[in-house]
Amino acid sequence: KLHGNQFFVSRTVLEQEITKPENKGMTLASKGALFATPLFLCVVVVEVSDILFAFDSVPAVIAVSREPLIVYSAMMFAILGLRTMYFVLEALKRYLVHLEKSVIALLFFIAAKLALNATNHLFGHGISIEPNTSLLVVLVVLAIG
Repeated sequence: KLHGNQFFVSRTVLEQEITKPENKGMTLASKGALFATPLFLCVVVVEVSDILFAFDSVPAVIAVSREPLIVYSAMMFAILGLRTMYFVLEALKRYLVHLEKSVIALLFFIAAKLALNATNHLFGHGISIEPNTSLLVVLVVLAIG
């Protein structure tokens, strides 16, 4: 039984549940006082995936700025807004028909910027794109898409 909206259930609740005829043959193997429900495990998986997707964008943030405060706060805001932004984009999907192409263009721009920055470090010369220019490119591409 899923126990509604509870994250944890006590041993007494589970012992009462085991005594029911439909749960014949079930036993409690653990000696704990509290047990996690499937709802708790589901929330843990969703939150861990939010964190992993937020850290997936670290190279993109580093390409825009090397300031640690900006990188850290961008990661925190990505974690906070990822799920909400997904539902907003899902609702606006039919209006944003070119969004996928603009995201691809942004990823290529960020890859090029990282490659140019790497040549500057490797060979001592290269092209450096300023953070303000990067931000302007990101805003323009997203506005077009």
